[in-house]
Amino acid sequence: LDVITDGNSIAIELRNVSFGYSDNLAIEGISLKISHGDFVALVGPNGSGKSTLVKVILGLVKPSTGSVELMGTPINKFSDWKAIGYVPQISSGLHNQFPITAAEIVSHGSYRGISPFNFWKTPKTPEVQRALEVAGIRDLGDRRIGDLSTGQQQRVLIARALVRQPSLLILDEAIAGIDAQGEELVYRILRDLNAKGVTVLLVSHDIGAVIREANTVACINRTVAFHGKPHDLTQEELTTLYGYPMEVLLHDALHEHR
Repeated sequence: LDVITDGNSIAIELRNVSFGYSDNLAIEGISLKISHGDFVALVGPNGSGKSTLVKVILGLVKPSTGSVELMGTPINKFSDWKAIGYVPQISSGLHNQFPITAAEIVSHGSYRGISPFNFWKTPKTPEVQRALEVAGIRDLGDRRIGDLSTGQQQRVLIARALVRQPSLLILDEAIAGIDAQGEELVYRILRDLNAKGVTVLLVSHDIGAVIREANTVACINRTVAFHGKPHDLTQEELTTLYGYPMEVLLHDALHEHR
């Protein structure tokens, strides 16, 4: 995987960003910078605005206040989407009844046009095979997606995001629902990608797991409660964020932090 950046040291920058549905603000006054090459865990309780923030970063919704930049470019002028990989949480029963192979799904990640003939192009390209290999599932390329385990399906979605060789990879609760073995395989992939220069933004409610992996942690509950190194995150800040004591969880996570 060859990572190419535009020379700007900041991959994502949010300035005083707010967004709401109807009259309720999901996120409010969020300012955040994520540097190229960082591995950031975005954590917070359910309903804290994590997925909304991802939508704002990806330009899927327009903030009501503030500004967003990707790779130093305002979001409304950003066009280099091949540099951004996005991995959603696996859906229950993904394509179970649809006769499509893992390699075909991965090939859709390189689709750039509107022609239905190009959309269903062969999945045997070198880019697809390389993405499958990086995700550790090259031997599953010809398997129907519905026949794969949840962990294998999640790695298919990771491979789909990697087929364009992005410099920024955003994962929204992509580890949820995977068993322990599959979870460790996904984290291993992310560690290897980050070591090669890919910026990783991992959204999760499982703070214990992500603190062990991330270089930087951003805690939000509508606003930013903490942004810094995992070892600087205090038990009091976590308790305030989640509303219940986090002492044992934090101690175990930081003890195992690499």
